[in-house]
Amino acid sequence: MIQDLSQTLRAILTQPGLPSELSAAHIVFDRPGDTFNPSQTVIDLFLYDLRENLELRSNDSALTRVNGAVPTCARSWIPRPSKGGRRRSS
Repeated sequence: MIQDLSQTLRAILTQPGLPSELSAAHIVFDRPGDTFNPSQTVIDLFLYDLRENLELRSNDSALTRVNGAVPTCARSWIPRPSKGGRRRSS
């Protein structure tokens, strides 16, 4: 989950069309120490004191409805037996 967040933050900060100061900055996720003294512009996205909000945790499944309907995009693949088989969509 942390890796996904880091990748998302990096993607936001490296997209085309950003100001030149931001696009030229080096993006890191390291804990800055006493010797942290970068020689170029750096954006340090170290995630300090990151905690889970247990009140938001739920084991219930969630459905996202669009205009009152639940969109489905799931497909399944049935392995082909030796005498032929079919692909099925669900």
